[in-house]
Amino acid sequence: MANNTNLFDEYGRVVRPILLNTAKDGSGTWYFALVDSDGHLQVDSLSALPAGGNLIGKVSEPATVETPFTAATGDIVAAAHKIAPAAVFKLTEIELHLASAPTGANPNLVITLDDGVGAAYDLVILTLDLVANGVTDLVIKPNKVCKATDVITAAWTNTNNITWAIKFKHQLL
Repeated sequence: MANNTNLFDEYGRVVRPILLNTAKDGSGTWYFALVDSDGHLQVDSLSALPAGGNLIGKVSEPATVETPFTAATGDIVAAAHKIAPAAVFKLTEIELHLASAPTGANPNLVITLDDGVGAAYDLVILTLDLVANGVTDLVIKPNKVCKATDVITAAWTNTNNITWAIKFKHQLL
């Protein structure tokens, strides 16, 4: 039979322990005491939640979704190289890799938020002259919260037919 103990504080309120942890940093197994309907603590009745299986008292980051595009030749085209999650999301990162530094005309990479409200609200997140800056690798971290109707696009005219890869990373909120 369980040992029923009714715990009270100095004001006569029932004290109900909720969680115990085996490690100070919260990484251990979490235990919670069983309390009956009368508020009696079942002292010898503890149930366990294994470490890593549940987040208690912690808020986890949403999973990051990666959308990659790559080509051996050709342009990065806004109509084709875009993300449109159709849910509220946070644009966390955009990565660009070029096999070699570009030369020639049309050097600008343009990353745009196509606002679902209308063109008047579109936002250019980045315009960068890849030729003048000799870019082969680029990482930007906008941390921009976007509406479900927003679309993120990339555009660059690849006059040298350089192999390229671009990756959008976002989190659904």
